[in-house]
Amino acid sequence: MKTYVGVIAATLGWAIIVFVGKLFAAPYRLRMESFLAQSFQLLVGRFGSYIHPQPLGNLYRLGIRNLSLFNSIEEVIAEVTDIQPNPPNFLPVPLHIMHDNPPQGGQYQTRFTLDPDQTRFVDVVAILTIEGVPQFFLKHAVAGVPENVLGPTSQLTITVRGQNCPPASRVLTIINVGGGFELV
Repeated sequence: MKTYVGVIAATLGWAIIVFVGKLFAAPYRLRMESFLAQSFQLLVGRFGSYIHPQPLGNLYRLGIRNLSLFNSIEEVIAEVTDIQPNPPNFLPVPLHIMHDNPPQGGQYQTRFTLDPDQTRFVDVVAILTIEGVPQFFLKHAVAGVPENVLGPTSQLTITVRGQNCPPASRVLTIINVGGGFELV
């Protein structure tokens, strides 16, 4: 009988130690899981890489940052999923990846890999003044689809997706600022 009591006491003692260890480790494990989780941060700004001056206006970009310090995100794609008012029938449409300029007749890339803590940019809208008239061009990556589908109050929903990563969305709007137009 004493042997059974001893075995039960030892097992119960170990069970309590394991339980307490797991109890105290749970918050750490949750922090580490969120630290290692793959997710995007969508960045916009009024200077630097977000706005690229053009001869007749500005090209506006969206930064896509991988928040993970350890994992790459494969198959990242940034798409315009809605345009208001008057959404065109070709949505969703992938955005043009910054500096992706294939040779004549070549195709644009639509997907890329984001390395840990890396930021890549996609071109979103060019706002140009041509012969004194503001023009708004959606900078997408599909040949044969028109770019001049935006107006002075257009609102774009951009969704970014990647492999094993929850999607992220951002709404950007063309606004009139003191007689000039901006994307914010």
